[in-house]
This record gives sequence, C-alpha cells and structure tokens, in this order.
Amino acid sequence: MNVAVQGPPVVSLDADVISIRFCENLAGCELLEILVKNWGLDQSGRLGFKYSDGNLLRIGVGISLGCGGVSMAGGLISALAPHFPSGSAATLTFTVDARPTSRNSRRMATPAALELSYGSGLIEFHPILRGGLKRPPARNPIVATGTAEGLPTLRAGTSVKIGGVGTAWSGVYSVTETTHTFDEQYGYRTSFACSKA
Repeated sequence: MNVAVQGPPVVSLDADVISIRFCENLAGCELLEILVKNWGLDQSGRLGFKYSDGNLLRIGVGISLGCGGVSMAGGLISALAPHFPSGSAATLTFTVDARPTSRNSRRMATPAALELSYGSGLIEFHPILRGGLKRPPARNPIVATGTAEGLPTLRAGTSVKIGGVGTAWSGVYSVTETTHTFDEQYGYRTSFACSKA
C-alpha cells in the first residue's frame, strides 16, 4: 500500500503507516482512514510530533492511496485525531473524504470477473440464501460476505467468480461493498459484500 501527500513535492508516508482502512459501496461513498506513527524527525529534521505539530497533514490536504500500480482512492483530509497513549509512542489518525471513482472507469480497469477460490485467495466466505414464498426456490438470491487476500482490483461494482465452496454457493457474484485494510498483524486484506441472483 502506498500513501502519498499531494503537492509539490509529493511526500510518501509509507514508512510511518501503521494501518489503513478504505471503504466503498455502490452509492459512491468512499472513506479512507490512516493511522501513522507521529513521533520522530519531521520534514526539517527536528525531533517531535512530526505530523500533529507539522503542516504536512492538515484539513484540506490531498491524499492518494495506491497498491501495486492500482490507484485506489484520493481525496482531501477531513479530520485529524492525534493519540498520546500512556506507555507507547504517539500516533495520528487522519480521515480522508475520498472522491467517488466512476464505476465505468473502474470496470474498464478490472477483468470481467475476478476469480477467488476458498483456500486460494479467498480466506472466508459466508453466503446466505434468502427465501421468499412468491418466487420459486431456484430464483432466491444469495447474499454473502467474504474476506480475501489483499486485492486492489476487488472494488464495489465489480464481479467476482467464487469457487471451492460447493456447487450451490459457487458462481459469479456482484460486489456491492468493499473494505480494504492493511495492518501489522494481518497484512493486506479485502473484505466484501456481494450478491448472486
């Protein structure tokens, strides 16, 4: 995951990132939260609270998130929350109101259906068959949630072909919501909600 502060010059925060959470859904709502180490040398080489006391991260500054050459989100900082915990180093969480990305351009950059198989890229999958008395059982929709190894192209509005979960649950699903997370414990993972008619 690559986090950059926009402006001349573009500054990378990668060395200080502790965790990242990027959420999006089909309504175009995108939210990006990033937790960084806040203690150390600032841009001018002074030791201190390098982000909460500096002018690099402030309300209205542009931030971009990318992974493996895929641009995932970009927007402006809307909130800053420094943390000064007892017994550990200071941190700073900043929230970015990400600019909505066109679903059309996202589809063009993504294969027709990404493929995930349980045990090979797909970590968890939880389908639910929704029933209704007014439609035949074969027409009941399946809704599901899942978690995959980090996949920047798994985005709301894409299709994903799920395999390795049995005949009834395998197939092509439409992704309705995603949450991309990166942290020191689990690395990069993508959680998603999807449906299959």
